[in-house]
Amino acid sequence: KGTNFLIVNSDIEFPKDSLKNIKANIITFGFNHLATVTFSSVTNESLLISVQRNFPDISGFLVDVGEYCFSIDKADRNYIYEALVCYIIMALIAENQ
Repeated sequence: KGTNFLIVNSDIEFPKDSLKNIKANIITFGFNHLATVTFSSVTNESLLISVQRNFPDISGFLVDVGEYCFSIDKADRNYIYEALVCYIIMALIAENQ
């Protein structure tokens, strides 16, 4: 089948025109309010991740819009972008969401 995905940090400045010829499902993430997946809340104990627009997983099913809360250790707060990308990857490969 071969579905392609491109996961892009929307908080990094780059020419957005560079994405228009990409033949892939583009999933944006970050604090940017226009990102596909963003943070609703970040505390020392938790991340509230918001999926703002549906996107297809590797099987073609849609990942639902919604908010998902994850506990974090205070020491791991430096890795919240990585946590967001991990969430996106898990959502892409999860079966029967």
